[in-house]
Amino acid sequence: MTWAETHGPKGFLLAASLLNVKSETLPQTARRLVLKAPDPAEVLNRIFANLQSGSFIGPLSSHLEGQLVTLQNWAKDDDPIIRMWAEKAITYAQKSVKHQKLIEEEGMF
Repeated sequence: MTWAETHGPKGFLLAASLLNVKSETLPQTARRLVLKAPDPAEVLNRIFANLQSGSFIGPLSSHLEGQLVTLQNWAKDDDPIIRMWAEKAITYAQKSVKHQKLIEEEGMF
């Protein structure tokens, strides 16, 4: 945290990009980073982007649905900053899942 604060907004983003957040709830380290960041939404975007990295097996829609579940859990967070960000992100995630399922159903991958 001290390192991120010393390095300003870019420090918070770099620290966020190093976090492993593949869990149903936002880890305490990530929560503290978000709540101290000059731009919490930007840090949450970076943390959520970590969920999209890596590899997976199966339809992309299943992967996107898993991300949607994570966002729905984050929307229950005690902190209003995190809740509001997650609620907005859910809207986009739902559209992405719907669009991807349509692509998969029509065989246009």
